[in-house]
Amino acid sequence: MRSRINAYIGITFLLAASSSFSSDWSMPRKDVQNRAYTKEKLQPPLFLRYRYPQKEEPEEGSASVAVAKNRLYIGSKWLSRISAKKGTLKWRYKCGDRWYEGFGCPTIDKENIYVSSYDGNVYHFYNDSLVWVYKTEIGLSSSVLKIKDRLYFTAEDGVYCLSLSAGSCGDGELIWKNGDLNGLICSPPAISGNALFAGATDGFLYAFQLSSGKEIWKCKTGYRIKDAPAVSDDRVFVCSDGVYAVDAKDGELLWSRDLGSIVNTSPAVAHGMVYVGCDGGYIYALDDKTGETVWNYKTGDIVTSSPIVAGDILFVGSRDKRVYGLDALKGDSLWSYEIGAFVNGSPVAADGLLYITAEDGYLYAFSDKMPSYSVKYTEVEIKEKVKGSSPASLTLVNTGREEWLKEKVRLVCSWIDCRELKVKEDSFLLPSDVVPGDSIEVKLTLEPPKVSGNYSLIIELQKGKEASNPFFKKVKVEPITVENEPFRGNYLFTPYFAFKDTSLEENVVILADISLKDSLDARLRVYKTDVESRFPAHLIIHYGDWREPEEVREFLKTCYLDDSITGAVLVGDIPAPVFKASYGKFVASLYYEDLEGSFVDSTGDGYLDHHFWGEKGEPQIWVSWIRPPVDKIRNLKRFFNKCHMYYMERLIPPHRTLVWCDNDFGGSALITGKVLASFYGNENVETVGSRWIYAPGEDYLKKLRKGYEVVEIFTHASSLFHQANKDPDRNIYSWRIREVPQGGLMVLIWGCSAGNFIEVSNEYSLPAAYLFGNSMSQCVLAVTRPMGTGDHEYIYTGFEKGMTFGKSYLEYKREAYNRDQIHKIWTKEEPTTLIVSITLFGNPFIAPLRIRGKGVVTGPYWYEPIEGARIEFLSEEGDSVLALFTGEDGTFDYALTPGTYNVRASKNGYEPREEEITVTSDERPGISLALREEITTTPQRVFSIPMYLEEEEVASLVSDSISVRTWKGDKYEKVERLEPGRGYLIDTLIEWKLDGVEPPDDMPFTVLLNNGWNMIGNPFDFPVNWNSAYCEWVDWSVFTRENDLKAAQENRWMEPWLWEFEDGSYKLTDRLLPWRGYFIKAAKSWGYYTHTLKIPPVPYGKREERGEKRDGWCIQFICRAGEIEDSENFMGVSSKANNGFDFLDIEKSPLPDTSFAFVYSFFPHPEWGHEEGNYAHDIREGSGGRKVWSFIIKANKVEGEYVLKWKLHSLPRRYKITLVDLDNDKRIDMRKEKDHEFEGNKTKKFWILLEL
Repeated sequence: MRSRINAYIGITFLLAASSSFSSDWSMPRKDVQNRAYTKEKLQPPLFLRYRYPQKEEPEEGSASVAVAKNRLYIGSKWLSRISAKKGTLKWRYKCGDRWYEGFGCPTIDKENIYVSSYDGNVYHFYNDSLVWVYKTEIGLSSSVLKIKDRLYFTAEDGVYCLSLSAGSCGDGELIWKNGDLNGLICSPPAISGNALFAGATDGFLYAFQLSSGKEIWKCKTGYRIKDAPAVSDDRVFVCSDGVYAVDAKDGELLWSRDLGSIVNTSPAVAHGMVYVGCDGGYIYALDDKTGETVWNYKTGDIVTSSPIVAGDILFVGSRDKRVYGLDALKGDSLWSYEIGAFVNGSPVAADGLLYITAEDGYLYAFSDKMPSYSVKYTEVEIKEKVKGSSPASLTLVNTGREEWLKEKVRLVCSWIDCRELKVKEDSFLLPSDVVPGDSIEVKLTLEPPKVSGNYSLIIELQKGKEASNPFFKKVKVEPITVENEPFRGNYLFTPYFAFKDTSLEENVVILADISLKDSLDARLRVYKTDVESRFPAHLIIHYGDWREPEEVREFLKTCYLDDSITGAVLVGDIPAPVFKASYGKFVASLYYEDLEGSFVDSTGDGYLDHHFWGEKGEPQIWVSWIRPPVDKIRNLKRFFNKCHMYYMERLIPPHRTLVWCDNDFGGSALITGKVLASFYGNENVETVGSRWIYAPGEDYLKKLRKGYEVVEIFTHASSLFHQANKDPDRNIYSWRIREVPQGGLMVLIWGCSAGNFIEVSNEYSLPAAYLFGNSMSQCVLAVTRPMGTGDHEYIYTGFEKGMTFGKSYLEYKREAYNRDQIHKIWTKEEPTTLIVSITLFGNPFIAPLRIRGKGVVTGPYWYEPIEGARIEFLSEEGDSVLALFTGEDGTFDYALTPGTYNVRASKNGYEPREEEITVTSDERPGISLALREEITTTPQRVFSIPMYLEEEEVASLVSDSISVRTWKGDKYEKVERLEPGRGYLIDTLIEWKLDGVEPPDDMPFTVLLNNGWNMIGNPFDFPVNWNSAYCEWVDWSVFTRENDLKAAQENRWMEPWLWEFEDGSYKLTDRLLPWRGYFIKAAKSWGYYTHTLKIPPVPYGKREERGEKRDGWCIQFICRAGEIEDSENFMGVSSKANNGFDFLDIEKSPLPDTSFAFVYSFFPHPEWGHEEGNYAHDIREGSGGRKVWSFIIKANKVEGEYVLKWKLHSLPRRYKITLVDLDNDKRIDMRKEKDHEFEGNKTKKFWILLEL
């Protein structure tokens, strides 16, 4: 399928077979035969010319490079063109809309670029303009080859040939495709004569006719083929479990060579030899006729970089983080360069430079000419272990050609983590100039990354894009301890979240494979008795020989209609429904849970691919899988014995929880920790890792051996392992989890596809490893598709209400993942193809116990303990059973008999707080109560409240004496509901207050920003530092990145200025007072992109300097009318300003509502396009002669004298400054006069004239 972009290009694409310039490297392996040989001579040693980030910030992974006529194209997440000589960006293009998008290696043909992409498309560009796109909807290999007027490429589903002529097939139209293969083709092709060669995952090397795509022959190797073959002298060379030479004419195997390890490179062919690298770390040169070893060379790690030969020199990279230059004839080492990151990219040699990409995200360019900047590092003193700021010193010897000028050359320190990503960079000025041959001692204070772990510290000199040879140092950053960090206070649950069905009674069916009846029936009946004796549940056991998911669904439908079941436990090999989507195939429990909806297999391939919700748009029952992959009878017996021991209180989980975080997923782990702290008390919530601290995989297994009631693990995942980002044992495999003797009673996994058991066949998936291993685990929550498991706090809300895990899981899905909610989250997904596959495994009749015996009462200001607060415990009947008072630290101890209680805290001057607790054993639940101050407001104020008020509640406030409005678009409008974090205009003749509110105080508060001006408020009951706020960019409701206020301004997300309306005028401020409202301005957002403002609970301290100090001079204007004064008006000049809009200009908030008394003055700028508005600060550039500022004053409902005053701040004496009153053309010399009186209660206009 091809989509045309331009109707006419202006040239005809009738070209001969690609004949690149001799010094070019215009396609992936130099030519269509993939020989990777050039006559380009690069004589070691080589010197670093420059390094270029593949994007503004380096991105993970090696990129692919092609070079022609000083144009270098890089294929990664962007297709970028840079100057090959200088490394400067000239053009770039981004493809697709999937998370795995990105380009392969381009092919350059004069002004034409052909490139494949991981989004399944082939792109054609002409002079960097998109011509057409051919869509395959399948994963593509890394290159496209051009022969005359045809393009050839491989995809996972076969080999393709496209037309580039305007004949019977237009440009980009399919000529032929051969998809009749057993394996997937992940190998880029090679072409020679009339044949195309490519390898597949079935281990075969295939030959196809160029003219028709018909298979000519195939030759079997011993393993999958994923790298491009090479062709030379009618022989095809390909790498697999070894190196193979095949006759190009008939596919006969000529020779094969086992190198002792897998060979994951493409071969280079030159000088009668075949050059490859292998997983054993060796580089081999083999005789191309016999396969005998001519020489080999050992590197320090695996070699997956495909070698090339330039003249008589072989260049290749290694995962030992080095690039090598070897004698291609003898194998002697001539040169190597340590990059500091895995070098998996393949080299390219063109125009006197060697290019290679590495896993740190940089393109490195080397030359054999001595660089301007070269350094010898001596007397280096850098600690091998650091924790926080660390002193360092080193001596630098100038071994280059140019003098180091301290104002132009800087010393740059980069920190590379274990994933080969640059996570931090600092630069330092040299203390003095250094001439060639001289040296200088430099003393530094290193600021290591926040994340602990092993790092490569890279130090180098930089001048612009030029960089010297680097110095490498292994540094271990020791962690700042976050383990068992307390989560203070109770978590404020999501507003408006309430389960639709809070009943505790359940009717549940157990569906078991008929083959299990004889062996398992007794244990299932014991399980039924155990559950029914402890929960208000009725269980029915059914055995059956269900062969297809449709049969199971129909049976469940019958049970739902006849018996009103609320859940189902599926035991054994119950058929699993599989849903197929663009993001893969996965088990879809929703097929059994949404019994009122419908599912469709539209292609007839046996996989569901469309889902249509029922009338309510939510699931009707929950489903839990108890499904061992192997040894089924034994595993099931052990599992149900474990359940019985739990119900008999012979298996008692320790009263503690674990939050183990390797990836915080935008703050999810922190929220979960706070939720657990509210249930278990801070001291019973163990935490390892956080948003900044990565945790080693081995530590997780050590923790599991202690045993927990609840384990929450946040990592990337697959069905077979949790993926930790830090060594040792980066991946936590399921077989190791099975060995753990304790584990967690309940395990909640946040990680993609962790529960997708169809991927692993007879192996233990992660949920199965927990349930059927040695641990006490009985219930696991995971997902079977690529996504996280969502908002875990909803599960605990169900526990709070006395629900089982199964019922909590159902209500969680009904609330958070119903028809309306999921399409708000994934707005770009086709509704009928979207399945959220959160899945329950194991025993669903589990619930945690809340047992503690201490409590604390805090005040409104950042958890200040309250002494002398009265604590009263009330029974369910309302009787007082215990009363006591808090001590000086705000804590209290209590002892109660089992039961349910309301706990009430009160003290004069505070609103009382109440909480319900349940005591179930000797130990008692922990209590944390925070008392709040009353919320009051006075007439005519911009205010905020820390609570949600719906339309009926707002209506009860609004009357003839009270009006509540907010700014929407370009005017004030009455509001129907009130939200925390928003600002409102209140016009009232009386003072009023709100009772019973609970402002959030333990997490950043989120406010969605509208285009233009927004009224915001302080949602907390203490002053908040505005400079601690930050802005997030949200892409399709998924968090993308965040910026502080300054960066948000630079990215044009929002202006950093906070405007307060107080006493009739606007003022800039840097603090948000409780219950006050403010104005801010957000930049325009578009499409699916939105901005959100995050207001963290950071108390206000010392007043900070406002913005960046500017040079030049300014004049302040102060307009006073009656008792109201507007003083936030400044005009002036600066060398950092221009005569149009820039960041030194500050726009003033909208004109106040006319029901208010106010004075509003500003510098108008209607000519500034998107930035038009009324400005409080108007700063111009300093050059030029006469300048004119317009100044306007508006006043409303103000009686008394009207005066405009001014203060001349640093105005040079050479300037003449004049105020012109445009009503009467009166001119005032502002140096002689200090103020000007005028008639008020109307719009007043002035000019300010500046002349030399």
